[in-house]
Amino acid sequence: MYDKTLIFEALQNIEEMLHPLLEGTADIENVNDLFMSPEEVLRLRGICMSLQTVGETVKSIDKRTEGTLLPKYPEIDWHNIMRMRDIIAHHYFEVNVDVVFDTLRHDIPTLLDVILRMQRDLHPKIV
Repeated sequence: MYDKTLIFEALQNIEEMLHPLLEGTADIENVNDLFMSPEEVLRLRGICMSLQTVGETVKSIDKRTEGTLLPKYPEIDWHNIMRMRDIIAHHYFEVNVDVVFDTLRHDIPTLLDVILRMQRDLHPKIV
């Protein structure tokens, strides 16, 4: 059995990363917006760092729960989250910005909903 408090805290960390990621990128209309200026390129790097952090935390949760928790939420492709983390961390210049943009628009909102549900499932009286 795993420590639910540690997992809950890790899920909170992910939530705290996702909210500002969504809010801070809401004005990005298309992938080209991320290349419009040096500031936008810097913003892209920050987005990648956030995605890397989320992926690292997901890896940690999977390890601490010995692979038993994440499969209970099959609507999320956990493997690809961890894979994206590895690509950003180890193959930074191979990052596909179209995939990053698509992730922001389509995957992060769903991930946030599932993270919140996971928190409720672990500690229904806290959330």
